Amino acid sequence: MSHHIVLTFLSMVRTAKTDNGMEKTQETFYSNLEGEATRTTNESALRYLLQGLGGDSIDRIFVFASNAVRDPKKAFVSAELDGRKVTHLEYFRERMRKFIPYIDECMPEEAIYPYDEAATMEESLRSVAKMAKRIQEFVRRAEGKEVRLHVDLTGGMRSVNVMMLDVVRLLEYSGVTIGHLLYSNYDSGTKKGTVEELGNIYDLFGLISGAEEFVRFGSAKALKGFYPEHSSSPQLRCLLDAMDHFAEEIKLCHYGQLKEAIVELHDAVRDFDAETSNDVQELLMERLIARIRREYHDLIVLRDLDDLRVIRWCLKHGYMQQALTLYTERVPEYMGEHGLIQQTSVEKEKLEKKVAADTMGRNPWFYLLNECRSEKDRIQKHFNKYCYFIKSEAVLRMRKKTFDMEAWWKEVSTFLAERSLACQDEKRLKEQVRLLNAVHIDPKLLMELDSPELDPIRPILSRLKEDFASLEKGFQRLKRLDVFLQKEATNEDLKQWMPMPFFFDEMIRQYPYGARTHEMILDGIFTPAIEESNFLSIMEKYVRLKDERNHSNHARHDQGVFSSAEDLQKCMEDGLDELEAAIHRLARKD
Repeated sequence: MSHHIVLTFLSMVRTAKTDNGMEKTQETFYSNLEGEATRTTNESALRYLLQGLGGDSIDRIFVFASNAVRDPKKAFVSAELDGRKVTHLEYFRERMRKFIPYIDECMPEEAIYPYDEAATMEESLRSVAKMAKRIQEFVRRAEGKEVRLHVDLTGGMRSVNVMMLDVVRLLEYSGVTIGHLLYSNYDSGTKKGTVEELGNIYDLFGLISGAEEFVRFGSAKALKGFYPEHSSSPQLRCLLDAMDHFAEEIKLCHYGQLKEAIVELHDAVRDFDAETSNDVQELLMERLIARIRREYHDLIVLRDLDDLRVIRWCLKHGYMQQALTLYTERVPEYMGEHGLIQQTSVEKEKLEKKVAADTMGRNPWFYLLNECRSEKDRIQKHFNKYCYFIKSEAVLRMRKKTFDMEAWWKEVSTFLAERSLACQDEKRLKEQVRLLNAVHIDPKLLMELDSPELDPIRPILSRLKEDFASLEKGFQRLKRLDVFLQKEATNEDLKQWMPMPFFFDEMIRQYPYGARTHEMILDGIFTPAIEESNFLSIMEKYVRLKDERNHSNHARHDQGVFSSAEDLQKCMEDGLDELEAAIHRLARKD
Protein backbone atom coordinates (compact mmCIF):
# COMPACT_ATOMS: atom_id res chain seq x y z
CA MET A 1 0.00 0.00 0.00
CA SER A 2 1.37 3.41 -1.00
CA HIS A 3 1.23 6.71 0.80
CA HIS A 4 -0.24 9.42 -1.43
CA ILE A 5 0.88 12.99 -0.93
CA VAL A 6 0.01 16.12 -2.88
CA LEU A 7 1.92 19.32 -3.60
CA THR A 8 -0.13 22.35 -4.61
CA PHE A 9 0.13 26.12 -4.85
CA LEU A 10 -3.07 27.74 -3.66
CA SER A 11 -4.86 30.24 -5.86
CA MET A 12 -7.08 33.06 -4.68
CA VAL A 13 -10.78 32.15 -4.59
CA ARG A 14 -12.93 33.98 -7.13
CA THR A 15 -15.97 35.55 -5.45
CA ALA A 16 -18.89 37.78 -6.29
CA LYS A 17 -20.89 40.03 -3.97
CA THR A 18 -24.43 38.94 -3.05
CA ASP A 19 -27.40 41.12 -2.19
CA ASN A 20 -26.93 40.58 1.54
CA GLY A 21 -23.31 41.76 1.49
CA MET A 22 -21.74 38.34 1.63
CA GLU A 23 -19.58 36.84 -1.13
CA LYS A 24 -20.30 33.73 -3.11
CA THR A 25 -17.56 31.74 -4.79
CA GLN A 26 -17.59 31.08 -8.53
CA GLU A 27 -18.71 27.63 -9.66
CA THR A 28 -17.08 25.67 -12.48
CA PHE A 29 -18.06 22.30 -13.91
CA TYR A 30 -15.32 19.95 -15.04
CA SER A 31 -16.02 17.42 -17.76
CA ASN A 32 -14.06 14.66 -16.06
CA LEU A 33 -15.18 15.28 -12.47
CA GLU A 34 -18.13 13.54 -10.90
CA GLY A 35 -20.69 15.38 -8.80
CA GLU A 36 -21.14 19.08 -8.15
CA ALA A 37 -19.28 22.04 -9.56
CA THR A 38 -15.98 23.15 -8.06
CA ARG A 39 -15.60 26.36 -6.11
CA THR A 40 -11.79 26.76 -5.97
CA THR A 41 -9.11 26.35 -8.62
CA ASN A 42 -7.13 23.74 -6.68
CA GLU A 43 -10.16 21.71 -5.70
CA SER A 44 -10.51 20.24 -9.18
CA ALA A 45 -7.10 18.51 -9.17
CA LEU A 46 -7.61 17.07 -5.69
CA ARG A 47 -11.04 15.70 -6.51
CA TYR A 48 -9.76 14.22 -9.78
CA LEU A 49 -6.96 12.54 -7.86
CA LEU A 50 -9.35 11.10 -5.28
CA GLN A 51 -11.47 9.61 -8.09
CA GLY A 52 -8.43 7.77 -9.40
CA LEU A 53 -7.09 6.44 -6.10
CA GLY A 54 -9.74 3.72 -5.85
CA GLY A 55 -10.67 4.42 -2.27
CA ASP A 56 -7.15 5.21 -1.01
CA SER A 57 -6.82 8.34 1.08
CA ILE A 58 -4.50 11.29 0.69
CA ASP A 59 -1.96 11.15 3.50
CA ARG A 60 -0.60 14.68 3.26
CA ILE A 61 -1.27 17.87 1.31
CA PHE A 62 1.75 20.16 1.08
CA VAL A 63 0.74 23.71 0.27
CA PHE A 64 2.61 26.75 -0.98
CA ALA A 65 0.44 29.50 0.49
CA SER A 66 1.12 33.03 -0.74
CA ASN A 67 0.79 36.15 1.40
CA ALA A 68 -2.49 36.93 -0.36
CA VAL A 69 -4.26 33.66 0.49
CA ARG A 70 -3.14 33.93 4.14
CA ASP A 71 -3.75 37.67 4.61
CA PRO A 72 -6.65 38.43 7.02
CA LYS A 73 -7.04 41.77 5.25
CA LYS A 74 -8.06 39.91 2.12
CA ALA A 75 -10.54 37.70 3.97
CA PHE A 76 -14.14 37.64 2.77
CA VAL A 77 -17.57 36.90 4.23
CA SER A 78 -18.49 33.51 2.76
CA ALA A 79 -22.09 32.83 1.84
CA GLU A 80 -21.36 29.09 1.67
CA LEU A 81 -19.97 29.12 5.22
CA ASP A 82 -23.01 30.84 6.80
CA GLY A 83 -21.47 34.26 6.74
CA ARG A 84 -18.17 33.40 8.38
CA LYS A 85 -15.26 35.67 7.51
CA VAL A 86 -12.38 33.53 6.24
CA THR A 87 -9.06 33.90 4.46
CA HIS A 88 -8.70 32.21 1.09
CA LEU A 89 -6.59 29.50 2.74
CA GLU A 90 -9.27 28.89 5.38
CA TYR A 91 -11.98 28.73 2.74
CA PHE A 92 -10.01 26.12 0.77
CA ARG A 93 -9.64 23.97 3.87
CA GLU A 94 -13.37 24.18 4.69
CA ARG A 95 -14.40 23.52 1.10
CA MET A 96 -12.18 20.42 0.86
CA ARG A 97 -13.55 19.07 4.15
CA LYS A 98 -16.61 17.99 2.13
CA PHE A 99 -14.49 15.61 0.04
CA ILE A 100 -11.68 14.95 2.51
CA PRO A 101 -13.27 14.81 5.99
CA TYR A 102 -9.84 14.22 7.52
CA ILE A 103 -8.46 17.45 5.97
CA ASP A 104 -7.09 18.70 9.32
CA GLU A 105 -4.95 15.57 9.70
CA CYS A 106 -3.62 15.53 6.14
CA MET A 107 -3.08 19.29 5.89
CA PRO A 108 -1.57 20.37 9.24
CA GLU A 109 0.15 23.70 9.74
CA GLU A 110 3.64 22.25 9.21
CA ALA A 111 2.59 21.18 5.69
CA ILE A 112 1.79 24.79 4.75
CA TYR A 113 4.78 26.78 3.53
CA PRO A 114 4.36 30.58 3.40
CA TYR A 115 5.37 32.09 0.07
CA ASP A 116 6.06 35.74 -0.67
CA GLU A 117 4.85 36.80 -4.10
CA ALA A 118 7.51 39.54 -4.18
CA ALA A 119 10.33 37.10 -3.45
CA THR A 120 13.62 37.35 -5.35
CA MET A 121 14.90 34.47 -7.45
CA GLU A 122 17.25 33.42 -4.65
CA GLU A 123 14.41 33.45 -2.12
CA SER A 124 12.24 31.38 -4.46
CA LEU A 125 15.01 28.79 -4.79
CA ARG A 126 15.26 28.76 -1.01
CA SER A 127 11.52 28.03 -0.87
CA VAL A 128 11.97 25.17 -3.32
CA ALA A 129 14.73 23.61 -1.19
CA LYS A 130 12.80 24.01 2.07
CA MET A 131 9.59 22.54 0.67
CA ALA A 132 11.57 19.61 -0.73
CA LYS A 133 13.07 19.10 2.72
CA ARG A 134 9.62 18.98 4.37
CA ILE A 135 8.44 16.39 1.87
CA GLN A 136 11.61 14.33 2.30
CA GLU A 137 11.12 14.32 6.07
CA PHE A 138 7.59 12.94 5.58
CA VAL A 139 8.97 10.25 3.24
CA ARG A 140 11.56 9.23 5.83
CA ARG A 141 8.82 8.78 8.41
CA ALA A 142 6.85 6.50 6.06
CA GLU A 143 8.66 3.45 7.50
CA GLY A 144 9.78 2.04 4.20
CA LYS A 145 6.43 2.25 2.43
CA GLU A 146 6.31 3.71 -1.06
CA VAL A 147 5.34 7.37 -1.14
CA ARG A 148 3.82 8.70 -4.36
CA LEU A 149 3.95 12.44 -4.89
CA HIS A 150 1.10 13.95 -6.95
CA VAL A 151 1.39 17.55 -8.06
CA ASP A 152 -1.24 20.17 -8.88
CA LEU A 153 0.36 22.66 -11.29
CA THR A 154 -2.69 24.89 -11.66
CA GLY A 155 -2.40 27.63 -9.06
CA GLY A 156 -0.17 30.62 -8.51
CA MET A 157 1.62 33.10 -10.74
CA ARG A 158 3.02 32.19 -14.15
CA SER A 159 6.50 31.54 -12.73
CA VAL A 160 5.16 29.13 -10.11
CA ASN A 161 4.97 26.17 -12.50
CA VAL A 162 8.73 26.29 -12.99
CA MET A 163 9.24 26.44 -9.22
CA MET A 164 6.88 23.50 -8.66
CA LEU A 165 8.68 21.42 -11.28
CA ASP A 166 11.98 22.26 -9.57
CA VAL A 167 10.59 20.71 -6.38
CA VAL A 168 9.46 17.64 -8.31
CA ARG A 169 12.86 17.18 -9.95
CA LEU A 170 14.66 17.53 -6.63
CA LEU A 171 12.41 14.96 -5.01
CA GLU A 172 12.55 12.57 -7.94
CA TYR A 173 16.35 12.74 -7.79
CA SER A 174 16.24 11.89 -4.08
CA GLY A 175 14.17 8.79 -4.79
CA VAL A 176 10.57 9.92 -4.31
CA THR A 177 8.13 8.25 -6.73
CA ILE A 178 6.28 10.77 -8.90
CA GLY A 179 2.58 10.05 -9.45
CA HIS A 180 0.09 12.28 -11.30
CA LEU A 181 1.01 15.75 -12.51
CA LEU A 182 -2.28 17.60 -12.95
CA TYR A 183 -3.40 20.85 -14.49
CA SER A 184 -6.94 22.24 -14.35
CA ASN A 185 -7.57 23.72 -17.78
CA TYR A 186 -10.50 26.16 -17.88
CA ASP A 187 -12.16 27.02 -21.20
CA SER A 188 -13.57 30.55 -20.93
CA GLY A 189 -15.66 29.97 -24.08
CA THR A 190 -17.63 26.99 -22.77
CA LYS A 191 -17.26 27.98 -19.11
CA LYS A 192 -16.16 24.42 -18.41
CA GLY A 193 -12.89 22.86 -17.38
CA THR A 194 -10.94 19.66 -17.78
CA VAL A 195 -8.33 18.25 -15.42
CA GLU A 196 -5.44 17.24 -17.62
CA GLU A 197 -2.58 14.82 -16.97
CA LEU A 198 0.82 16.36 -17.73
CA GLY A 199 2.86 13.22 -17.16
CA ASN A 200 3.83 12.84 -20.82
CA ILE A 201 5.01 16.43 -20.99
CA TYR A 202 6.94 16.09 -17.73
CA ASP A 203 8.55 12.93 -19.09
CA LEU A 204 10.27 15.12 -21.67
CA PHE A 205 12.61 16.11 -18.85
CA GLY A 206 13.53 12.45 -18.64
CA LEU A 207 14.09 12.22 -22.38
CA ILE A 208 16.34 15.27 -22.44
CA SER A 209 18.19 14.08 -19.33
CA GLY A 210 18.58 10.67 -20.95
CA ALA A 211 20.06 12.14 -24.11
CA GLU A 212 22.40 14.27 -22.01
CA GLU A 213 23.35 11.24 -19.96
CA PHE A 214 24.24 9.35 -23.12
CA VAL A 215 26.16 12.29 -24.59
CA ARG A 216 28.18 12.99 -21.45
CA PHE A 217 28.60 9.56 -19.90
CA GLY A 218 27.74 6.98 -22.55
CA SER A 219 24.81 5.62 -20.51
CA ALA A 220 21.45 4.70 -22.08
CA LYS A 221 19.63 3.84 -18.84
CA ALA A 222 17.43 6.96 -18.75
CA LEU A 223 16.58 6.72 -22.45
CA LYS A 224 15.48 3.13 -22.05
CA GLY A 225 13.28 4.22 -19.17
CA PHE A 226 11.61 6.89 -21.31
CA TYR A 227 10.80 4.81 -24.38
CA PRO A 228 8.41 1.87 -23.90
CA GLU A 229 9.96 -1.47 -24.78
CA HIS A 230 7.46 -2.47 -27.47
CA SER A 231 5.85 0.75 -28.71
CA SER A 232 8.85 2.30 -30.46
CA SER A 233 9.18 2.22 -34.23
CA PRO A 234 11.68 -0.22 -35.80
CA GLN A 235 14.26 2.46 -36.67
CA LEU A 236 13.98 4.07 -33.22
CA ARG A 237 14.25 0.70 -31.52
CA CYS A 238 17.34 -0.08 -33.63
CA LEU A 239 18.92 3.20 -32.47
CA LEU A 240 18.04 2.61 -28.81
CA ASP A 241 19.36 -0.96 -28.93
CA ALA A 242 22.62 0.26 -30.46
CA MET A 243 22.97 2.95 -27.80
CA ASP A 244 22.25 0.43 -25.05
CA HIS A 245 24.70 -2.10 -26.50
CA PHE A 246 27.41 0.55 -26.66
CA ALA A 247 26.65 1.68 -23.08
CA GLU A 248 27.05 -1.87 -21.80
CA GLU A 249 30.24 -2.61 -23.69
CA ILE A 250 31.97 0.65 -22.72
CA LYS A 251 31.41 -0.37 -19.08
CA LEU A 252 32.71 -3.91 -19.58
CA CYS A 253 35.48 -2.82 -21.98
CA HIS A 254 35.55 -6.13 -23.86
CA TYR A 255 37.45 -5.08 -26.96
CA GLY A 256 35.82 -7.37 -29.51
CA GLN A 257 32.29 -6.63 -28.36
CA LEU A 258 33.07 -2.92 -28.02
CA LYS A 259 34.22 -2.87 -31.63
CA GLU A 260 30.92 -4.44 -32.72
CA ALA A 261 28.95 -1.98 -30.58
CA ILE A 262 30.67 1.03 -32.17
CA VAL A 263 29.91 -0.29 -35.65
CA GLU A 264 26.25 -0.80 -34.66
CA LEU A 265 26.06 2.72 -33.22
CA HIS A 266 27.65 4.17 -36.35
CA ASP A 267 25.05 2.49 -38.57
CA ALA A 268 22.07 3.29 -36.35
CA VAL A 269 22.95 6.97 -35.94
CA ARG A 270 23.71 7.32 -39.66
CA ASP A 271 20.45 5.69 -40.73
CA PHE A 272 18.08 7.38 -38.28
CA ASP A 273 15.88 9.88 -40.12
CA ALA A 274 12.54 11.08 -38.78
CA GLU A 275 12.20 14.45 -40.54
CA THR A 276 9.11 13.27 -42.42
CA SER A 277 7.77 11.02 -39.65
CA ASN A 278 4.51 11.58 -37.78
CA ASP A 279 5.56 9.27 -34.94
CA VAL A 280 5.82 11.39 -31.76
CA GLN A 281 8.64 9.33 -30.29
CA GLU A 282 10.66 9.55 -33.51
CA LEU A 283 10.06 13.29 -33.77
CA LEU A 284 11.31 13.82 -30.22
CA MET A 285 14.46 11.80 -30.87
CA GLU A 286 15.02 13.66 -34.15
CA ARG A 287 15.39 16.87 -32.17
CA LEU A 288 18.11 15.28 -30.05
CA ILE A 289 19.99 13.16 -32.57
CA ALA A 290 22.00 16.11 -33.93
CA ARG A 291 23.69 16.57 -30.55
CA ILE A 292 24.45 12.87 -30.32
CA ARG A 293 25.92 12.87 -33.83
CA ARG A 294 28.08 15.87 -32.96
CA GLU A 295 29.35 14.56 -29.62
CA TYR A 296 30.01 11.04 -30.95
CA HIS A 297 31.43 12.19 -34.27
CA ASP A 298 35.07 11.41 -33.48
CA LEU A 299 34.14 7.97 -32.20
CA ILE A 300 31.78 6.82 -34.97
CA VAL A 301 32.74 9.02 -37.93
CA LEU A 302 34.29 5.91 -39.48
CA ARG A 303 32.77 2.48 -39.36
CA ASP A 304 36.13 0.89 -38.56
CA LEU A 305 37.29 1.10 -34.97
CA ASP A 306 40.25 3.39 -34.28
CA ASP A 307 41.78 2.65 -30.89
CA LEU A 308 43.10 6.14 -30.23
CA ARG A 309 39.73 7.75 -30.98
CA VAL A 310 38.04 5.38 -28.54
CA ILE A 311 40.60 6.17 -25.82
CA ARG A 312 40.14 9.90 -26.35
CA TRP A 313 36.35 9.50 -26.13
CA CYS A 314 36.71 7.60 -22.85
CA LEU A 315 38.92 10.35 -21.43
CA LYS A 316 36.54 13.09 -22.52
CA HIS A 317 33.56 11.34 -20.93
CA GLY A 318 35.22 10.39 -17.65
CA TYR A 319 35.74 6.67 -18.31
CA MET A 320 39.25 6.77 -16.85
CA GLN A 321 39.67 3.06 -16.10
CA GLN A 322 38.35 2.08 -19.53
CA ALA A 323 40.76 4.54 -21.16
CA LEU A 324 43.63 3.14 -19.09
CA THR A 325 42.73 -0.45 -20.00
CA LEU A 326 42.44 0.30 -23.71
CA TYR A 327 45.66 2.32 -23.66
CA THR A 328 47.73 -0.42 -22.05
CA GLU A 329 46.17 -3.22 -24.12
CA ARG A 330 45.89 -1.58 -27.53
CA VAL A 331 48.74 0.93 -27.93
CA PRO A 332 51.47 -1.71 -28.58
CA GLU A 333 49.41 -3.26 -31.39
CA TYR A 334 48.60 0.19 -32.75
CA MET A 335 52.31 1.02 -32.86
CA GLY A 336 53.14 -2.25 -34.59
CA GLU A 337 50.34 -2.03 -37.14
CA HIS A 338 51.34 1.52 -38.07
CA GLY A 339 54.93 0.54 -38.76
CA LEU A 340 56.71 2.08 -35.77
CA ILE A 341 58.39 -1.24 -34.91
CA GLN A 342 60.68 -3.09 -37.31
CA GLN A 343 62.26 -6.53 -36.89
CA THR A 344 64.69 -8.64 -38.83
CA SER A 345 63.35 -11.94 -40.14
CA VAL A 346 65.37 -13.79 -37.48
CA GLU A 347 63.98 -11.75 -34.61
CA LYS A 348 60.49 -11.91 -36.05
CA GLU A 349 60.69 -15.72 -36.18
CA LYS A 350 61.84 -15.83 -32.54
CA LEU A 351 58.91 -13.64 -31.53
CA GLU A 352 56.41 -15.78 -33.46
CA LYS A 353 57.59 -18.90 -31.59
CA LYS A 354 57.18 -17.17 -28.22
CA VAL A 355 53.72 -15.88 -29.11
CA ALA A 356 52.63 -19.33 -30.35
CA ALA A 357 53.52 -20.73 -26.93
CA ASP A 358 51.78 -17.92 -25.04
CA THR A 359 48.81 -19.44 -23.20
CA MET A 360 47.22 -15.99 -22.82
CA GLY A 361 46.95 -15.49 -26.58
CA ARG A 362 48.43 -12.00 -26.54
CA ASN A 363 49.09 -9.93 -29.62
CA PRO A 364 52.71 -10.16 -30.95
CA TRP A 365 53.36 -6.43 -30.50
CA PHE A 366 51.97 -6.45 -26.97
CA TYR A 367 54.06 -9.51 -26.15
CA LEU A 368 57.18 -7.90 -27.61
CA LEU A 369 56.92 -4.66 -25.64
CA ASN A 370 55.73 -6.21 -22.38
CA GLU A 371 57.20 -9.70 -22.08
CA CYS A 372 60.36 -9.79 -24.16
CA ARG A 373 63.66 -8.50 -22.84
CA SER A 374 67.29 -8.47 -23.80
CA GLU A 375 69.03 -11.80 -23.27
CA LYS A 376 71.78 -9.90 -21.49
CA ASP A 377 69.09 -8.20 -19.46
CA ARG A 378 71.63 -5.93 -17.84
CA ILE A 379 69.06 -3.67 -16.24
CA GLN A 380 66.97 -6.41 -14.64
CA LYS A 381 70.03 -8.21 -13.30
CA HIS A 382 71.40 -5.01 -11.82
CA PHE A 383 67.99 -4.16 -10.42
CA ASN A 384 67.63 -7.60 -8.81
CA LYS A 385 71.12 -7.40 -7.30
CA TYR A 386 70.41 -3.94 -5.94
CA CYS A 387 67.21 -5.20 -4.31
CA TYR A 388 69.21 -8.09 -2.85
CA PHE A 389 71.48 -5.61 -1.13
CA ILE A 390 68.43 -4.08 0.53
CA LYS A 391 66.37 -7.19 1.32
CA SER A 392 69.07 -9.61 2.36
CA GLU A 393 72.39 -7.90 2.91
CA ALA A 394 70.76 -5.15 4.96
CA VAL A 395 67.78 -6.80 6.67
CA LEU A 396 69.55 -10.09 7.34
CA ARG A 397 72.42 -8.30 9.04
CA MET A 398 69.95 -6.24 11.05
CA ARG A 399 68.33 -9.43 12.32
CA LYS A 400 71.74 -10.79 13.31
CA LYS A 401 72.63 -7.48 14.95
CA THR A 402 75.71 -7.19 12.70
CA PHE A 403 74.52 -4.31 10.53
CA ASP A 404 77.05 -1.52 9.91
CA MET A 405 75.57 1.35 7.92
CA GLU A 406 78.88 2.68 6.61
CA ALA A 407 80.16 -0.74 5.55
CA TRP A 408 76.84 -1.61 3.89
CA TRP A 409 76.68 1.67 1.99
CA LYS A 410 80.29 1.22 0.81
CA GLU A 411 79.30 -2.15 -0.71
CA VAL A 412 76.24 -0.62 -2.40
CA SER A 413 78.26 2.33 -3.73
CA THR A 414 80.95 0.02 -5.14
CA PHE A 415 78.30 -2.13 -6.82
CA LEU A 416 76.68 0.91 -8.41
CA ALA A 417 79.92 2.52 -9.53
CA GLU A 418 81.18 -0.67 -11.23
CA ARG A 419 78.04 -0.69 -13.37
CA SER A 420 77.81 3.01 -14.16
CA LEU A 421 74.81 3.32 -11.87
CA ALA A 422 73.76 5.86 -9.27
CA CYS A 423 70.99 5.95 -6.68
CA GLN A 424 68.01 8.15 -7.46
CA ASP A 425 67.82 9.56 -3.92
CA GLU A 426 70.73 8.54 -1.72
CA LYS A 427 69.56 10.60 1.27
CA ARG A 428 66.09 9.06 1.31
CA LEU A 429 67.39 5.50 0.92
CA LYS A 430 69.77 5.98 3.86
CA GLU A 431 66.90 7.38 5.98
CA GLN A 432 64.80 4.32 5.22
CA VAL A 433 67.58 1.84 5.99
CA ARG A 434 68.55 3.66 9.20
CA LEU A 435 64.91 3.54 10.34
CA LEU A 436 64.65 -0.18 9.53
CA ASN A 437 67.76 -0.71 11.63
CA ALA A 438 66.26 1.43 14.43
CA VAL A 439 63.16 -0.76 14.70
CA HIS A 440 65.41 -3.83 14.89
CA ILE A 441 67.21 -2.25 17.83
CA ASP A 442 63.96 -1.09 19.47
CA PRO A 443 60.89 -3.01 18.17
CA LYS A 444 58.61 -0.92 20.40
CA LEU A 445 58.82 1.76 17.71
CA LEU A 446 56.40 -0.38 15.69
CA MET A 447 53.69 0.01 18.29
CA GLU A 448 52.99 3.61 17.28
CA LEU A 449 52.27 3.15 13.58
CA ASP A 450 50.94 6.70 13.18
CA SER A 451 54.14 8.23 14.50
CA PRO A 452 55.72 10.72 12.01
CA GLU A 453 59.04 9.09 12.87
CA LEU A 454 57.99 6.09 10.78
CA ASP A 455 57.09 8.14 7.69
CA PRO A 456 60.16 7.07 5.63
CA ILE A 457 58.93 3.44 5.66
CA ARG A 458 55.22 4.26 5.69
CA PRO A 459 54.49 2.51 2.31
CA ILE A 460 56.00 -0.74 3.65
CA LEU A 461 54.11 -0.57 6.94
CA SER A 462 50.84 0.18 5.12
CA ARG A 463 51.01 -3.25 3.49
CA LEU A 464 51.23 -4.85 6.96
CA LYS A 465 48.64 -2.75 8.77
CA GLU A 466 46.04 -5.52 9.01
CA ASP A 467 48.65 -8.06 10.15
CA PHE A 468 50.00 -5.71 12.79
CA ALA A 469 46.50 -5.14 14.20
CA SER A 470 46.48 -8.66 15.69
CA LEU A 471 50.02 -8.43 17.07
CA GLU A 472 50.29 -6.76 20.47
CA LYS A 473 54.07 -6.84 20.98
CA GLY A 474 56.76 -4.90 19.16
CA PHE A 475 59.00 -7.95 18.67
CA GLN A 476 56.04 -9.81 17.08
CA ARG A 477 55.53 -7.01 14.59
CA LEU A 478 59.26 -6.87 13.86
CA LYS A 479 59.30 -10.61 13.14
CA ARG A 480 56.36 -10.19 10.74
CA LEU A 481 58.16 -7.26 9.05
CA ASP A 482 61.34 -9.30 8.53
CA VAL A 483 59.48 -12.25 7.03
CA PHE A 484 57.59 -9.91 4.74
CA LEU A 485 60.70 -8.08 3.51
CA GLN A 486 62.79 -11.19 2.93
CA LYS A 487 60.21 -13.67 1.63
CA GLU A 488 57.08 -11.89 0.47
CA ALA A 489 57.91 -8.42 -0.81
CA THR A 490 58.87 -8.53 -4.48
CA ASN A 491 61.54 -6.48 -6.16
CA GLU A 492 58.75 -4.61 -7.92
CA ASP A 493 57.34 -3.74 -4.51
CA LEU A 494 60.68 -2.28 -3.46
CA LYS A 495 60.71 -0.27 -6.67
CA GLN A 496 57.53 1.45 -5.50
CA TRP A 497 58.76 2.04 -1.94
CA MET A 498 62.46 2.89 -2.17
CA PRO A 499 64.78 4.89 -4.44
CA MET A 500 66.12 2.73 -7.28
CA PRO A 501 69.35 2.98 -9.26
CA PHE A 502 69.51 4.77 -12.59
CA PHE A 503 71.98 4.45 -15.43
CA PHE A 504 74.43 7.08 -16.52
CA ASP A 505 73.34 6.14 -20.04
CA GLU A 506 71.67 9.36 -21.21
CA MET A 507 68.72 7.58 -22.81
CA ILE A 508 67.91 5.62 -19.67
CA ARG A 509 68.39 8.63 -17.43
CA GLN A 510 65.99 10.61 -19.61
CA TYR A 511 63.48 7.76 -19.98
CA PRO A 512 63.87 5.47 -16.94
CA TYR A 513 60.57 3.66 -17.61
CA GLY A 514 61.80 2.94 -21.13
CA ALA A 515 65.06 1.34 -19.93
CA ARG A 516 64.13 -2.24 -20.88
CA THR A 517 62.95 -1.07 -24.30
CA HIS A 518 66.29 0.72 -24.79
CA GLU A 519 68.14 -2.50 -23.98
CA MET A 520 66.13 -4.46 -26.55
CA ILE A 521 66.92 -1.82 -29.18
CA LEU A 522 70.63 -1.98 -28.29
CA ASP A 523 70.59 -5.76 -28.68
CA GLY A 524 68.77 -5.63 -32.04
CA ILE A 525 65.56 -7.34 -30.92
CA PHE A 526 63.73 -4.63 -32.84
CA THR A 527 64.40 -1.22 -34.35
CA PRO A 528 62.06 1.76 -34.06
CA ALA A 529 61.10 3.37 -37.39
CA ILE A 530 61.34 6.79 -35.72
CA GLU A 531 64.08 8.38 -33.66
CA GLU A 532 64.86 6.29 -30.60
CA SER A 533 64.36 9.23 -28.23
CA ASN A 534 60.87 9.74 -29.69
CA PHE A 535 60.07 6.03 -29.38
CA LEU A 536 61.38 5.85 -25.79
CA SER A 537 59.36 8.93 -24.86
CA ILE A 538 56.21 7.13 -26.04
CA MET A 539 57.24 3.99 -24.15
CA GLU A 540 58.05 6.01 -21.02
CA LYS A 541 54.43 7.10 -20.82
CA TYR A 542 53.13 3.67 -21.78
CA VAL A 543 55.07 1.83 -19.04
CA ARG A 544 54.07 4.41 -16.41
CA LEU A 545 50.43 3.98 -17.40
CA LYS A 546 50.73 0.21 -17.33
CA ASP A 547 52.20 0.39 -13.83
CA GLU A 548 49.28 2.60 -12.78
CA ARG A 549 46.81 0.11 -14.18
CA ASN A 550 48.46 -2.67 -12.19
CA HIS A 551 48.15 -0.60 -9.04
CA SER A 552 44.44 0.01 -9.55
CA ASN A 553 43.64 -3.51 -10.74
CA HIS A 554 45.26 -5.08 -7.68
CA ALA A 555 43.86 -2.51 -5.23
CA ARG A 556 47.23 -1.92 -3.65
CA HIS A 557 47.48 0.09 -0.45
CA ASP A 558 50.47 2.10 -1.59
CA GLN A 559 50.16 5.16 -3.80
CA GLY A 560 50.12 4.62 -7.54
CA VAL A 561 52.31 6.19 -10.17
CA PHE A 562 50.11 9.29 -10.52
CA SER A 563 49.03 11.53 -7.68
CA SER A 564 45.78 12.70 -9.30
CA ALA A 565 43.28 11.79 -12.01
CA GLU A 566 44.24 14.99 -13.85
CA ASP A 567 47.89 13.88 -14.01
CA LEU A 568 46.85 10.44 -15.24
CA GLN A 569 44.59 11.90 -17.92
CA LYS A 570 47.27 14.35 -19.08
CA CYS A 571 49.82 11.54 -19.42
CA MET A 572 47.40 9.58 -21.63
CA GLU A 573 46.53 12.64 -23.70
CA ASP A 574 50.22 13.54 -24.14
CA GLY A 575 51.00 9.95 -25.10
CA LEU A 576 48.20 9.88 -27.68
CA ASP A 577 49.35 13.20 -29.15
CA GLU A 578 52.93 12.00 -29.36
CA LEU A 579 51.97 8.68 -30.92
CA GLU A 580 49.70 10.28 -33.54
CA ALA A 581 52.38 12.86 -34.43
CA ALA A 582 54.98 10.10 -34.86
CA ILE A 583 52.68 8.10 -37.14
CA HIS A 584 51.94 11.20 -39.26
CA ARG A 585 55.65 11.98 -39.63
CA LEU A 586 56.35 8.41 -40.64
CA ALA A 587 53.52 8.50 -43.20
CA ARG A 588 54.92 11.68 -44.76
CA LYS A 589 58.32 10.02 -45.16
CA ASP A 590 56.71 7.14 -47.05
